[in-house]
Amino acid sequence: MIGKLLAAWPFVFAPFTYATAITFELDPDAQYSIVNVDGSASSPLVTAQRVGANVTSYTVHQFDCAHQRVRFMGEGTSLTNLSPPDEEDTPIFKGSLSRLIADAVCKPS
Repeated sequence: MIGKLLAAWPFVFAPFTYATAITFELDPDAQYSIVNVDGSASSPLVTAQRVGANVTSYTVHQFDCAHQRVRFMGEGTSLTNLSPPDEEDTPIFKGSLSRLIADAVCKPS
C-alpha cells in the first residue's frame, strides 16, 4: 500500500499516516521514523518520531522541496505539547535529520 502511495506521489498528494524507519547515523542508539505527512507535495508538513532509551519525542518540519529549505515547527514528548516554531526556514544540510526526511518526502515533479 505504502509503495503504491509513494509511487503516485508526484501526481496526487493526500495527507497520510505511516511509519517508515530512518537511519540517522549521528544518533545510532535511537530509532527514527516518519509517522505523518500532511500539506502539499511541494510543501509537506512532516512529523518524525525518535524513540530513545529513556524517552520518545516528536519533531515537526515544514519543507519547501523546490528550494531545499526546512522550517522547524516544534518538538516535544507529545504532539499536543510542542515547542514554538522557528521564525525562519533554513537550508537543508547534508547529513542532517532534515536531509534524510526530505529525501524520503520530497519527490521530483
